[in-house]
Amino acid sequence: MALAAAVPAQAATPDVVKHKCTTGTSSGNVSTCITWTDTNVWQSVASATVNTTPVTLKECLSSPLDNLCHGFVRVAKGGSLKASGPVHRNPIWPGQYCAVTDQQNVGQIGKVCITVSVTPGGVLSVTGTRQ
Repeated sequence: MALAAAVPAQAATPDVVKHKCTTGTSSGNVSTCITWTDTNVWQSVASATVNTTPVTLKECLSSPLDNLCHGFVRVAKGGSLKASGPVHRNPIWPGQYCAVTDQQNVGQIGKVCITVSVTPGGVLSVTGTRQ
């Protein structure tokens, strides 16, 4: 599925929080999400939330600047893991931002990415896919 949004990168409006999620190959048990703000301040957060059965997970947030990961942690039903990227004020770093969830002894069970670009006119564009 694709997602698109465009807002002025220098807008004076309050930050807008948006998110994309997938349950990937977890059979609906784990929701992998990426959440971001997209106006005056840019921050991205990767999260994995357990919907039904407790499981041991690792959550990572990859960005153009770095790759932030938590080690494997047992997560109860309704619990979540989060990996937060640094807060950026304009200029926003263009590139791909991904939330990746790995299940212990299984491997990757969810991945959701967004691609951020800024046009020469200063318009921020966010598009993405779920896997």
